[in-house]
Amino acid sequence: MKTVEKLLPGWQIGTTSYLVDWGETVKESYEYNLSLLAPHVSLVQLLLLGKHYLDLWEDDAWLFFLKEFQERWDMSFVVHLPLDLHLWPVREREDMKLLAHLIRRLDVFSPIGYVLHLERSDGLRSEPYVPRREDKGAFRGLLKELEDLGEYPIVLENTHYDLSFFSEEILLSPFGVCFDVGHWWLLGKEIEDFWKKLGSRVRLVHFHGIDGGKDHRSLGVLSEEKLKRTLPLIRNLPVILEVFSFKDFLSSIVVWNLYERR
Repeated sequence: MKTVEKLLPGWQIGTTSYLVDWGETVKESYEYNLSLLAPHVSLVQLLLLGKHYLDLWEDDAWLFFLKEFQERWDMSFVVHLPLDLHLWPVREREDMKLLAHLIRRLDVFSPIGYVLHLERSDGLRSEPYVPRREDKGAFRGLLKELEDLGEYPIVLENTHYDLSFFSEEILLSPFGVCFDVGHWWLLGKEIEDFWKKLGSRVRLVHFHGIDGGKDHRSLGVLSEEKLKRTLPLIRNLPVILEVFSFKDFLSSIVVWNLYERR
């Protein structure tokens, strides 16, 4: 049994493939972080870099190595697709082709989800977007194109706009949702509001603290009230502690464990 499973029995908790900044190459960074995490968690979110930095995933030897690593350590993967795929509200055809290519190559790992951001972004900054009723038809068209890629567990992540605006369209599609709790809080919204509209489609959770308008912080910055309102809703779902330092990961597990033991 992995360390986190012992500390938090009954939960399926993982974290990101980038907790420690180590290595001179992307490959070395992945290898170090995965080796560090393997004894402790059974679920890791593989963070794919921007669409112009994907050479490693074209290497069959790397995919073979990672598949063997996955089997040896009994790990499940979530694949976080590149942040700078331009699919919404402006759709670039080359990015749709790249999306299809990546999903088919990484399907060798049978990931529990392919996390997809639907927003126009360069990977660092997101362009402001406010959904409009007249966008709903185009959103349905995008979901149909994604459906045509095949039966893959694509999960749409709420980002810097209100994804629940498109709840009717999502509920009519085969897709699940990755509920990023921190992103939702940064919009000034309550978790129950999202759950009423899309709770039945949540397949994966991104959980992290927010502090001073910044997200991806340790859970240690959250109030007890936020933990109390969130944890019962996400208890039966796989949860990625979406932080990017080992310190924030450890402190989050400690806070979570203390809360559960109360």
